[in-house]
Amino acid sequence: FDDAARVFERLLLRHREGGDSASEGYVVSLNGLGLARLGQRDFAAAEPLLEEVLAAREQAFGQDHPDSITALLNLGTLCKEVQERAKARDYLEEALSRSVRVMGPEHDMTLSAKLVLATILREGGDARAALAIQEEVYAARIGRYGAEDIRSLVAEDAIGVSYYILGDFETAERYARHAWEGIEAWFGPDHRQTLAAKQGLALAINRLGRTDEADALRLELIESYTRLEGPDHTEVLGLKSDRAVQLWRERRFDEARPLARAVLEGRLRVLGARHPAALISGDRNTRAGPLTFNTTSGGFAHPRTGTATYAFLAFGRTGIVVQFMQFHFASPSPDVTPEA
Repeated sequence: FDDAARVFERLLLRHREGGDSASEGYVVSLNGLGLARLGQRDFAAAEPLLEEVLAAREQAFGQDHPDSITALLNLGTLCKEVQERAKARDYLEEALSRSVRVMGPEHDMTLSAKLVLATILREGGDARAALAIQEEVYAARIGRYGAEDIRSLVAEDAIGVSYYILGDFETAERYARHAWEGIEAWFGPDHRQTLAAKQGLALAINRLGRTDEADALRLELIESYTRLEGPDHTEVLGLKSDRAVQLWRERRFDEARPLARAVLEGRLRVLGARHPAALISGDRNTRAGPLTFNTTSGGFAHPRTGTATYAFLAFGRTGIVVQFMQFHFASPSPDVTPEA
């Protein structure tokens, strides 16, 4: 994505310098840069680029042209990634309506819109409705392309995630394993799509109690994401955090403690002390000590450091890892326990 972004930036500059910012070549380069930014997860930069593409496509070709529908799909995908679900749903439902009308219910653009809509349903809490759509898309793609086609494998991976959320870990493993192996054959071991599928497999295996196997996969994921993104990337820190929690559950405190500390320090370094994923701690090298919930600020307060907006990782009094989300208690909580 980095190389693609540099290429499209140069192409756009040439088009602008040449005064042909209304040409098809300009719009193609604009779309390429928007998709590269989306792949880099630079959503703030991607959104205005993709919005300009949509406007240009609809003006040049009309609303029902495949390029206009694709532009809607891209914007819907972006909004899904930044958790703007209502906006994403509007884009995707419009894209789906146009695609069904113009290209038919079995066209792959129609199926792609359905698959992204299913993800929004799943993330909104309706995993069963999402699963029904995903299985419909999967069956259509297998019938058209076969089980080993990348489009079928992407749908299969999505099904595995839904089964995991619904608590059917054996079925989730079956789908996730085949999807991971197939996607790896297409893209290689260090591609982001491969790693996402591998992560789903690791989660399912872990919930089935095969913790050593899951830990080995998690270590491979940490190594791969570190090579791709660097040691302080969100994916790397998230995987290390998951591993630290699992080590704590296995009472492997000497391994959990330095790993959790590294996650905390990485988040403080990259995100700052008041970011939701970080915790203000007066003594990160040993333990956070007792934390009380501040009902006014909506965060946990440390007696020596003041209030942390949210708590995500801390060290309990016994040196173990404690995970938090945002809690809203009616009254202050005097201490934080591992069970919290």
